[in-house]
Amino acid sequence: MRQPVLQDNGGFTLVEFMIALLILTIGLLGLLETVNFSIRSNLSNKLRSDAIMLADQEMLASRSLPFADIEDHIASKKASAIFVNYSVAREVEDTSPSTKNVTIRVKWRDRREIKEHYLTTIISSN
Repeated sequence: MRQPVLQDNGGFTLVEFMIALLILTIGLLGLLETVNFSIRSNLSNKLRSDAIMLADQEMLASRSLPFADIEDHIASKKASAIFVNYSVAREVEDTSPSTKNVTIRVKWRDRREIKEHYLTTIISSN
């Protein structure tokens, strides 16, 4: 003898649908926040990379100057296609008649916070 087949034609109730929609929304918001965090981190890394590049360029320019012409210098520069102003400063300290301590400081603003990168070297007249 055959068993009768149970039929449930009710489908989802409105409450079940709303709970499923809530769970899906929470999951998508978490995913969106992860993407937002990655974009912010990548931008911060790009800004720091540009600052390091500017500091290296300024240090090479300092090393190419004649020893007597190496002195304090401040400039404002832009790097790459990102619209961020970098302040590049060269600070020179005479440590002896034949050596100078040169520090290159690069400052920029990243999300309302001032960031800084610096390089220091000793340049000799010999």
